[in-house]
Amino acid sequence: MGKRIYLQSAIALVLLSTGIFYYGPDIFLYFKLAEEKGAIIITGNSGDSSCTATSWDNPLETWCYAYINFSVFEDNFWYPVNYDPYGRNNSFDFTPQVKEYIFQRSWGKGWRTIPLDKTCKGTWCGGKFGLKFNKFSVAWREGRDYQVRIVAIKHNKEDIIKWGFGSVDPTWYEFKIEEIKECVTTSKNKIKSKYGTCTKIILVGTLDENNINQTSEKEIESNCYLGTYIDIINTTVCKTLAFEIEGKLIDFTKAGWNCKKEEYKIICDAPYQSNLDGECQSGERCVIFDIRDLSRKDIGVSNTPKIKELKVR
Repeated sequence: MGKRIYLQSAIALVLLSTGIFYYGPDIFLYFKLAEEKGAIIITGNSGDSSCTATSWDNPLETWCYAYINFSVFEDNFWYPVNYDPYGRNNSFDFTPQVKEYIFQRSWGKGWRTIPLDKTCKGTWCGGKFGLKFNKFSVAWREGRDYQVRIVAIKHNKEDIIKWGFGSVDPTWYEFKIEEIKECVTTSKNKIKSKYGTCTKIILVGTLDENNINQTSEKEIESNCYLGTYIDIINTTVCKTLAFEIEGKLIDFTKAGWNCKKEEYKIICDAPYQSNLDGECQSGERCVIFDIRDLSRKDIGVSNTPKIKELKVR
């Protein structure tokens, strides 16, 4: 039957679940509601990145890009932002955190723009061949995988914008920030059963014109057990070792600390004087770096020779 996704349904979902209005780009609300309905599953995203553009025509500025990969389990249809059969799309007037954005899907070797304030007029937005009028802006078809992207510009280049939804929460920064990671891949063999189609020969008895029983062989196909095979399952686990911000390094693992990034802050827990979860709880010694200018704030008990000082190098 398919899922119908209306913008105001998505706004209502955020309002009911969080108690606050949503002020980000409305495109992410479509993804959030589609995922909540079980129509899609997000399989990847581009993560944190830096961008400074406040206009589309300045070659010295970098546009903001967000790439999203997803798989579709059920046809779902996204309707224009100014359309709702119950009039709900005209109930709210909200301002996004970006100045402007365009929504695109990969198409061949390039990208096609999907205007979410208009209806679909071609196969590239999910319409059926030859049908020029649809009520939806885009349709995602069951069993297919898609890559889409949002290209945006900011109001101010210094703006730090979270473009995530649900458990996906990357950020657009003004500056380049990179997580230096160590990844370990382990392999595990799992024995699985294999089934397939087998051909069997059976004897079929029939009566001839003289009522004499005649037997003949007949081939039939049926599902059968074919044995076992070994499935190799690879699991990759990555651990963040350090943060590099515009060439400056916070190598916290080498010093025995543990740090986590939260929007424009890097929060670090000291060894021996914290539980090393990177959350800076009461009674712990921790350091909070402001990513924007690398200033620091020390919190907690006094220094001890056992603890290596955490510095920006």
